[in-house]
Amino acid sequence: MHVGLLSLGDCLDDPVAGTKTSPAERHRAIVDEAVLAESLGFDSVWLGEHHACDTVLAAPPVVLAAIAARTSRIRLGTVVTLLANLDPLRVAEDYATVDAISNGRVELSVGRGILADTCEVYGQEPDESCERFRENLELLRRLWSETDVSWSGRFRAPLDRVTVEPRPVQAPHPPIWVGSGSSPVSVDLAVDLGLPLMLPSALARPAEFLPLVQRYRERWAVAGRDPAGARVGSCSHVHVAATSQQARESWRPYAIASALSLDLHLSLFVLGGLPRAQLETALDLFASQVLPQLR
Repeated sequence: MHVGLLSLGDCLDDPVAGTKTSPAERHRAIVDEAVLAESLGFDSVWLGEHHACDTVLAAPPVVLAAIAARTSRIRLGTVVTLLANLDPLRVAEDYATVDAISNGRVELSVGRGILADTCEVYGQEPDESCERFRENLELLRRLWSETDVSWSGRFRAPLDRVTVEPRPVQAPHPPIWVGSGSSPVSVDLAVDLGLPLMLPSALARPAEFLPLVQRYRERWAVAGRDPAGARVGSCSHVHVAATSQQARESWRPYAIASALSLDLHLSLFVLGGLPRAQLETALDLFASQVLPQLR
């Protein structure tokens, strides 16, 4: 089993100590946490992306590049890159650059996100999100796999013999996961393109996504694809202490603070606000006590 560390870039005040964390401090802490995760044996680190909200990770390729410069082995991923809203040409260039800096360690999980406000910020219609996502994903794969790409679609200007530089280190391109938490449309798109599926953890317990996983695997089999390619990733938020009771007691004030500070549908996402020492202890315990049992 492949086990990674996820951060969504939340930036909360510490409800116990009463201290505040600036966005600058939070960015540096995310990089430090990734370096620690590599030293403890985690396989990967994954960063979220949000815009015009309380989280600070609006430019994950920049942060991943900083992590790449301080690590040598750990995989560098996104959960999720908001491909429905972004220009696929720029996404191709940004993450190919990170792939070059990291010597081929990038993994991209792409999706439509869960905040309708993102479409408003980008001047897009929410009801076009599914079509934008499919079109942008198909173009992204071509830009990474081909040179001299000529293309015409509905949502961006045509391309005439465009070659993305730098080229990704990984061939034919970095792994691409399709993120889906509630929509069978994204599940079906993953099957159509032969891509792995990434589940979120924001909306429900992982077991509640079982119908989506069953649909994905059933349609994958009907399409005649290799069963080994039907990979599924799941994000679960975990707080670790010496005992389960200590974990509940130490995490409770932060869970309450996160639920009060964000919209309800985001409350389960939040991992920020923990004191640095407490976070490092939790990561160390997870690496020493849990990771060996997962592998």
